[in-house]
Amino acid sequence: MAYIFAEHYFTRTPNSYRLFLPESPRWLLSQGRYDEVVAIAKRIAKCNKKPLPDMDAFVQQCEEEMHLAQRGKRFGFWDLFRTPALTKVTAMIMFIWFTCSLLSYSLVFNIKNLPGNKYVHLAINASLAYFDAILIPILTRWIGRSRIANVCLLAAAVLLIPLIVLVAIGRYTELWVVVSVLSNIAATSVLMGWQAMLILTSESYPTPIRNQGLGFASMSARIGGIIAPQMVYVTKFWEGSPYVISGCFALAAGLVTCFLPETRHKALEDSLPPRSWCFCLSKRKKKSFDQAENTDVPLQEHMLQNDAGQRFTEKI
Repeated sequence: MAYIFAEHYFTRTPNSYRLFLPESPRWLLSQGRYDEVVAIAKRIAKCNKKPLPDMDAFVQQCEEEMHLAQRGKRFGFWDLFRTPALTKVTAMIMFIWFTCSLLSYSLVFNIKNLPGNKYVHLAINASLAYFDAILIPILTRWIGRSRIANVCLLAAAVLLIPLIVLVAIGRYTELWVVVSVLSNIAATSVLMGWQAMLILTSESYPTPIRNQGLGFASMSARIGGIIAPQMVYVTKFWEGSPYVISGCFALAAGLVTCFLPETRHKALEDSLPPRSWCFCLSKRKKKSFDQAENTDVPLQEHMLQNDAGQRFTEKI
């Protein structure tokens, strides 16, 4: 398509898959649409071949969270650093997301500098994207999230070594097909690792700060995306410079993923751990959070006395 529509810049198909995604059960519950909540839960349980979860406990937890939100309890980005363990996980995730964005964009932007036919480069890149879309759902389910990210990033670092060697020995232009294949496979490998990290990141944080964790990681990726175009211009100093820099970052990020906990077959956490250090908070924020935490026990007793689960069962 790039060859036929060389003067056009719209070759992406619409994301029609969104039409088949169900609505969030938590949002439906907040709107009082209980029948749809049960229908979606049954559909998910059937697809995963798992028993239907305890819907009474689910609605009780959701109502508790909404009640806390109405009382003014809010969670922010500082809660990503409320314990040493969360701080370590957040720091590693930020670096990996930054690296994946930097390498993914810089390798794609560098396609215009590759020797040979640019349409062949784009065809190889687009073909590998289909393998990426097929393999990631399978591999993350069977092997794990952190393992896939680790293997993909280290594989990208290894694939960039021959490119550096070809530039060094002066056969970079002559073997342009090999250069194109290796460069695009490395870019696809980084993208696969990034997608595995997307799943791992969402499963590494408790429910109250899951959105904050994804947002913080995405912010780190945007910084990498801002720097990525500059990677293309370092070829003015040496043609293999982007590969050296990308290889170093890929190797470092691949080693960092070794220390991330695997989340495959692990239940998602729904509550935050107690705060272990508060140096990142002002006294005012610490006091407000402590006051909000003191309301948890009376609220739970109130929910149990009112039997929220029974009310949910009666509504559906």
